Amino acid sequence: MHARSCSSTLYIRNSQPSSASPPAVWCAPLSLFSFTTSGTLTFPSAFPSILHPSPCTPLCMSGVFPSMLSIVHPAHLVALCGVGTQPSGASMGHPFATPADTCAMAAPKASVMPVSGLRDLLHRYDVLLLDQLGVLHDGKNVHSSAWDAARRFQEVPGRNNKLVLASNSSRSATVALQGLKKMGCDADLLDGVVTSGEVSHRWLNKRKMERLNDKNADRSKRTEDGPDESPSNVANGESCDDLEDVVHMTWQWRGHQSLQELGVRGVSEKEMHKANLMVSQGADAIADGEEIIPMEDDQMERLVLKCAEKKMVMLCTNPDMVAQYGKELAKMPGFYAELYEKAGGTVIRTGKPESVFYDFCMEVIQELRNGEPVDRSRVLAIGDSMAHDVMGANNAGIDVLFVQGGIHYQDLGIKLGEEAALKSVIELAQKYGVQPTYTIPMLRW
Repeated sequence: MHARSCSSTLYIRNSQPSSASPPAVWCAPLSLFSFTTSGTLTFPSAFPSILHPSPCTPLCMSGVFPSMLSIVHPAHLVALCGVGTQPSGASMGHPFATPADTCAMAAPKASVMPVSGLRDLLHRYDVLLLDQLGVLHDGKNVHSSAWDAARRFQEVPGRNNKLVLASNSSRSATVALQGLKKMGCDADLLDGVVTSGEVSHRWLNKRKMERLNDKNADRSKRTEDGPDESPSNVANGESCDDLEDVVHMTWQWRGHQSLQELGVRGVSEKEMHKANLMVSQGADAIADGEEIIPMEDDQMERLVLKCAEKKMVMLCTNPDMVAQYGKELAKMPGFYAELYEKAGGTVIRTGKPESVFYDFCMEVIQELRNGEPVDRSRVLAIGDSMAHDVMGANNAGIDVLFVQGGIHYQDLGIKLGEEAALKSVIELAQKYGVQPTYTIPMLRW
C-alpha cells in the first residue's frame, strides 16, 4: 500500500478499475482516517460510503485495507486523471471535489503534509536518509527524540528498515561517526554513513591516482637506462615530492583533518601561487602543511577572491551555507563557495543537493540490501535545509520530511520546538523553488 496525502483530503487510487467499479481515483476527508503504531491504516465503518464519487459496487471491507487501493499524493493526480477533465456530475462546490477538479485547482500549488511524528509515515518507507545538524543534534545538544524515533523505525517487527546518515559534513564517514559518539549520540544505530567529506575523499583519491600514474609513466621513460634513485615511499610508490600543493581551507575550532594521505598538502597564503586547487573543508583557518593558521571572516574572503582571480578550481567538501550550533548559525564552506562562484571561480561540490552525493547514498543502500536494486519510492530523506536536503531529495526523486526546527526556524518565525504555520513552510519552499513532501517541527516518533 502506498500512502500519501495532503493536509485535509485523502486521495485513494483503485488500481483495478472496471466498468463495474469506476472511477480510478476517489477522495475522502483525511480526518476520518488514522494510522496505528505499526503503520496500519485504519478506516471508519462508513467507508466506502464516504468516498467521492461513490463506487458503483461494494468494496471488501474485512478489516484490511484492500490491496487494490492505494493512497495518492495530489501532485500525482495529473498523471492519473489529467488536468481539466470534468466527470459528469462533478461540482467545484462539492465538499469533496472529484480528483480531476482537485487536480485542476491544487496541482500548480505547493502541497506539504504536516505530520505529528515519524510513526505517521512508518508504512511508507524502508530506508531513512538522516541529516545530522538540525535533525539529530544542534551542534551542542543531542536531539534525543530524533534518535528515539530512528530506533523505533529500525526496530519495527517484521521489517528490515535501515538508517543511513546523509550529512554534508566535510569529515570522513569514520570521523563523523566518532564525532556523534563523542556528543553522546547512539551512533551505533546507524546502518550506513554518507558524508560530503567521504565523497570528496573519493574525488581527491581518484585525482591522486591519476597524477601518480602519469608521474610513474614519465619516470619509466626517464629511467630506461638505469634505476630511479630518487627518495620514495616503498609502501605506496609515492615519492616525497608527489604531494600536490593546494590552498586548504580548514577548521581551527572544530579541529583540523589532514588530507595528505589523499595526496594534497596545504600551502600558506604567500605560496598559493604553487596551487591550482583550493580545497574548502573548513571556514576559519587554512593549513600550511600541518600548521593551522587562523583567519577572520574578512581575511578568508580576501583569500577566496585571490584564488578566484588565479582561476583555481575549488573543491567544496561541505556545500552548507550555514549550520546550526545551539541557537546560533555559523558560516560553513558553502558560504565561501558561493562567494567564489560570484567572483567567477569554478566550484565542484560533493554534498547535498548534488547528484553525486545521492548516487553514493544509493550505492550504500544497495550494499545494505545485499545488492538488491533500490526502490527510491521507499526511501525518505529527513533534513532541515530547503536548499540542500529538500532540493537534493527533489532532484534525486525521493520523498523528504522537512524539519522546521533547524537552520530555518527564524525564517519561519518560530522558536525552536514550536510548529510553524503550514503557509509559512509553503512560502519558504516556494522561495527556494523546492517541494517538501512532509513537514514536522522536530523529528520525533
